[in-house]
Amino acid sequence: MRFKEISALTAVCLLAVPTVTVLTPNPVVEAAKHEAGLQAKDFSCRGVALGDDESKLKKAFGEPVFDKKISVYGLPVRQYVYKDGFTVKVNAHTNRVVDIIVRNKTYKARNNIRYGSTPYWLQKTYGDGERQLLEGVIYQVYTRPDEPHERLMFEIDPEDSSVRTMRITALPLNEDEADAWAVDGQEDLADDPQQSLWLSEKTIDTSSLPQAETPKLKEVGK
Repeated sequence: MRFKEISALTAVCLLAVPTVTVLTPNPVVEAAKHEAGLQAKDFSCRGVALGDDESKLKKAFGEPVFDKKISVYGLPVRQYVYKDGFTVKVNAHTNRVVDIIVRNKTYKARNNIRYGSTPYWLQKTYGDGERQLLEGVIYQVYTRPDEPHERLMFEIDPEDSSVRTMRITALPLNEDEADAWAVDGQEDLADDPQQSLWLSEKTIDTSSLPQAETPKLKEVGK
């Protein structure tokens, strides 16, 4: 009889213990928490980074649909356009990559950043950036701390603030910035072949080359 009473009491105690639910952390969210802020790999696409040689670009991207020579604020570049929504510019003298534009809707950057990503997810991944209006287009711009002439940029949809396109660039964004780089940074840029070439090209006549328009990036995906 005593045994039955103890068993009954034990059963009541077990029923009174609250149920504890163990939540499994979302690995993507947890990764974003630990990696928020710019990283070196954010300035590359398909394994090609700013400053990489043209031969590496061709190996990673294959043959372009077409290419042409243009001038960006006095700097001669070769522009390669690929069928899957990628455009890459190469310094015509150093043969180094200086600009990558991604219009591909399926391309995924770090932490699944892609076409349609929200401003919240950009902030969680890259930290705080700067909102800029360039030629009537809104961008979220992130400047690389150790390389102030390198930027990671996202075109922002004016209606829902989602990501439309992505750009990685070592080119100036306007004429004033180009002049400032040439005048104010001469001593600091002396050891940087890419930027030193930029300075030297400011004194060379490039009027015969077509001038590049600032990418408005209104269409995405094709």
